[in-house]
Amino acid sequence: MKLNTLEIFALVAKYQSITETAQVLKVSKGHVSQQVKFLEQELNLTLFKRHKNKLMLTYEAEYILKHTLKLLEQKNLISSFAKSLRHSPQGILNIISHYKAATEYLFPHLEKFSQIYPNINLNFTFIDSNAPKALEANDIVFALAGHINAPENWKRKRLTQSPMIFCGSVSYFQTHPIPRKLEDLHNHHFIAQSALLDANKEQHIITNSEEIKLKAHIESNSALACIELAKCHMGVVMTSLFEVKKELDQGALIEVLPNTLGGNYNDLFLYYHATEYTHPNIRHFIDFITTFQKNI
Repeated sequence: MKLNTLEIFALVAKYQSITETAQVLKVSKGHVSQQVKFLEQELNLTLFKRHKNKLMLTYEAEYILKHTLKLLEQKNLISSFAKSLRHSPQGILNIISHYKAATEYLFPHLEKFSQIYPNINLNFTFIDSNAPKALEANDIVFALAGHINAPENWKRKRLTQSPMIFCGSVSYFQTHPIPRKLEDLHNHHFIAQSALLDANKEQHIITNSEEIKLKAHIESNSALACIELAKCHMGVVMTSLFEVKKELDQGALIEVLPNTLGGNYNDLFLYYHATEYTHPNIRHFIDFITTFQKNI
């Protein structure tokens, strides 16, 4: 069974005419009729019946057509994929990313990526909180697991884990006692991300040895806004270490209750649209970034 014969069968089914199919393919009517006859003989089925000068599919042929179209779609995908492999990578690669993840783990490596793949143009869109509607239009997502709702047909590759910590500003702790144990946080202004709160506006935190529910004094739908509020001396925030690494190094924030959140991590993932033939631009970018995985 030849693909060309199946393509002719699909076109006859579409145009319901031998003559029109022949005109589209720029071949003789006899050639089209012969290919349909060959297919009917090979399948031992009648594929068309004539009705008011039109060729209509038989009941059995409707089922054959359904699978034929799937097969031809796969053929087109393979052809496109093979074509992309014959040419140097080029075009636009759309990346949606958690901003701090990009500045910490992507941007330092992009100069080298551009040197290796000069014809791939990167288009960044940045997110903070969940943005499920934005994902389908992008090729790659680079974000913390808790910051996006990835569609089910996306694959993900974990790059690293970032431990969770409690922190606040020096000025805040000059007017509030530094907590020495987890329950001391009940006496502090707790800054929380809205998505992590229950119906009572409490965040349930489980550690290796205990658990606690903290009432939000201030909440925001933005993780970055929660950090900024902590920098403005508004309270204590629970966040990923990598998100506040710069602030900790510069002294804008200080960590409290170190090692209390053992076992609590935020995973950093690369997400990408899963297809049978992943676009070379996506594959090249993923392979390139994962070479730095040990350094993340």
